[in-house]
Amino acid sequence: MASEIPKYFYFDKTRLTQIIINLTSNALKFTPENGEISITVLVNKIVENSCNLCFIVKDTGIGIKEKNISNLFEPFEQGETGITRKFGGTGLGLAISKLFVEMMQGDISVESSENTGTTFKFNVWLEIVSEDNTLFNNEEISEDSEETVNCEGMTFLVVEDNEINQEIAQNILEEFGAKVVFANNGQEGVEKFIQDSDKYNIIFMDIQMPIMDGFKATKEIRLSDVNNAKTIPIIAMTAETFQEDINNALNVGMNDHLGKPLDIKQIVKIIKNSLKI
Repeated sequence: MASEIPKYFYFDKTRLTQIIINLTSNALKFTPENGEISITVLVNKIVENSCNLCFIVKDTGIGIKEKNISNLFEPFEQGETGITRKFGGTGLGLAISKLFVEMMQGDISVESSENTGTTFKFNVWLEIVSEDNTLFNNEEISEDSEETVNCEGMTFLVVEDNEINQEIAQNILEEFGAKVVFANNGQEGVEKFIQDSDKYNIIFMDIQMPIMDGFKATKEIRLSDVNNAKTIPIIAMTAETFQEDINNALNVGMNDHLGKPLDIKQIVKIIKNSLKI
């Protein structure tokens, strides 16, 4: 780490941690036992109370063919299918990393060649804080922070067909202490809820899904005669955030509306409002 890096930052721990985990996991996966992996952190620039940090994850692994680099950050792209079979993985890690980097106002790039190694670089903007900042009052952070909520002992049903969105939701909700159960479409979501309706505290419901969409699934849940069917909070998840879309969600029995890409502060606010915590 560069010596000029400020001592304290206020930032999105969940996202930054996940980016670093994804990149270092890839490096470990594709680097032989006698290889080397390094992580370097540098300061790109400081503007007032904001710092642009650059992270470099470098390995001496198997490398990537030039023809595959341009698609590397797309879901399920891992160079070649043989790589997936040999080394494992879903191919989602880099796509999620790119999304998180962009959500933190940064960008990510890769340089690689076969049999010589790979270097990933990404930068993000972080807020610099001083020791006299109120953020250092741990009690205040735990009680009043807009970016965290205690969900220990709770189980959330996430009805979502997109695997990247599933993994993002899981990263965020498990960071709050919740257990997450997934359904890949509306019909599966209805079935899982009816099978064990008392198990769930909230349902996060995507709108556009195959087999059964979120609107119909919500109606099915509300019309069922199982416990909790009429009262469980159902939160719409969709990129469509016009007032008409929000009204449509409320009209079918949903309680609130969560825009995509998912925003941690909005998720926290909705959980607190829905569960009265």
